[in-house]
Amino acid sequence: MLLYDSPYDPQLRQLGLIPNNQDSYSAKYLTLRDPGVDLTRGRVPAEKFESRPLTKMVRMAVGGGAGFDVEGYRDVRGVSVAGAWRWLNDYGFGIGIEVEQNAMEPAMWLARLQSWTIFALLGTSVGVVGYSMFAIRKLQSQMDTIKRIGPYKLEAMIGEGGMGQVFLASHDLLKPPTAIKLLRPELMNSTTIARFQREAELAA
Repeated sequence: MLLYDSPYDPQLRQLGLIPNNQDSYSAKYLTLRDPGVDLTRGRVPAEKFESRPLTKMVRMAVGGGAGFDVEGYRDVRGVSVAGAWRWLNDYGFGIGIEVEQNAMEPAMWLARLQSWTIFALLGTSVGVVGYSMFAIRKLQSQMDTIKRIGPYKLEAMIGEGGMGQVFLASHDLLKPPTAIKLLRPELMNSTTIARFQREAELAA
C-alpha cells in the first residue's frame, strides 16, 4: 500500500481503481497491482483486482531489493513506466519512483545526443592527436634532411639575421669548421637571391 497519495488520483478514480469521490485517496484505498493491460486505453483486465500480481516495482522492493528498470513495465494503471526502488529494512517500508516512458523519450533522446556528441568530440580529439603526431614526425624527418647540405652537415644555428640563418657546419672531408648561411624560404625571390649572392661573393 502507498504511504502517500499518487499524483494520478483523478485518473485512478476514473479508472475505478479507487472510489470515485473527492474523499478517496490512493494512500487509503489502493494496492499496487498490475492489471496486465493498459486501462487508460479502455482495455479490460482478465483477472479481478484481488487476483492480479503486484507491480514489478512493488514485487522487487518488498522482496528486500534495490534496483531500477528503464526498459519499461506496467504500473497500477497498466501504463508503461520506468522506475527505481529500494527497500529500507530498518523502517519496514520502501521508497520508489516511476516515470511514464512517454515522458522519458525526450530526455532519452537528449542523453543519446549528448553521448554521441561526446563520442564525436573524443573521435575528433584522437584524430587531431594522431594527425599532430604524424605532422611532428614528418617535420622531424624534414629537419633530418635539412641538417645535411651536400657534403656539409649542419651542427647548430649560431646566428640569425633579417635575411636568413647562419649554421655551424662540418665538411665530410675537410677538418676546419664552416659557417653556412641559409636564405629564409619566405624571402626567396629574384631580388633577394641576387642580394644574397652578392653578399656571399663579398664575404669570399
